[in-house]
Amino acid sequence: MAYNATQIPLDCYVVTPSDSVANPGFGFRVSGTAGDVAILTGAGRTVTVPAVQVGETIAVVFSKVLSTGTTAVGITAFGPT
Repeated sequence: MAYNATQIPLDCYVVTPSDSVANPGFGFRVSGTAGDVAILTGAGRTVTVPAVQVGETIAVVFSKVLSTGTTAVGITAFGPT
């Protein structure tokens, strides 16, 4: 899937973090419990965004929200489903 970070996402969905299943997006928001969010970026790097607070939105292209390293609960992704 090709990503264009200049596009406004057309959809959003609740993310179930997974180390094996792709769940791509252009950003995410935490709405349940604050914590770390581990992602596989659009550039292919594994990055942990630390201490994401409830209501905080992070704008980054990613292909997965990883279960390993993710402690935040209630993550909504913006972008393709």
